[in-house]
Amino acid sequence: MKKVRFFLAAVTILCLQLSWPLLAHDGHPHNSTAQTHTASQTTINANNPFPSIHPMIVHFPIVLLILAAILQLVGMFVYQSIYHYTITAVLAVATFTAWLASNTFHAHTGPMPPEIEIVLQQHEVFAAWTVWLSTAALLLKIIACVIKRPAWRTFTQWGTLLVLLLVAACVSIAGHYGAALVHKYGVGPQGRLLEQHVHQH
Repeated sequence: MKKVRFFLAAVTILCLQLSWPLLAHDGHPHNSTAQTHTASQTTINANNPFPSIHPMIVHFPIVLLILAAILQLVGMFVYQSIYHYTITAVLAVATFTAWLASNTFHAHTGPMPPEIEIVLQQHEVFAAWTVWLSTAALLLKIIACVIKRPAWRTFTQWGTLLVLLLVAACVSIAGHYGAALVHKYGVGPQGRLLEQHVHQH
């Protein structure tokens, strides 16, 4: 019965995650149409100390997804159920926050030079792969926790490990490009190259 409740809770989390893209970008287009914005919209709004809260969210999946991969690797030699339930919980939180960082709290960029645009596109490609692969890993991990047949359980555990290693690579590369955007090109600090939607009264 406990496994059933755990499975239902995990499925509920997945359903919530899959609903977040509907709220993606808060109803605003991405930078493909951002050329119509004026230069003043890509500078900081003095009344808004946090032009984007994307940096506050994104570090959770970066840390937790890599941690989940390490825990799963160790878990191939650990057979206690509580250990694998813990991995599933960590992975669920990591996947949920990855969805938040990539969709609801995505940073809306304004017009930028082509060189920076290329880096941004690479960042978003690997971020998207991170989200979908982490979702796949979570599904596999849930199946591994509730399945009865030992052979199938072993198969799904190894499958989870393989996918999580790919996730760890993708989130690391996405983080590298994200760091380049911030520290090399200055995207984000003080609202630079970010859209600032100022409401007029």
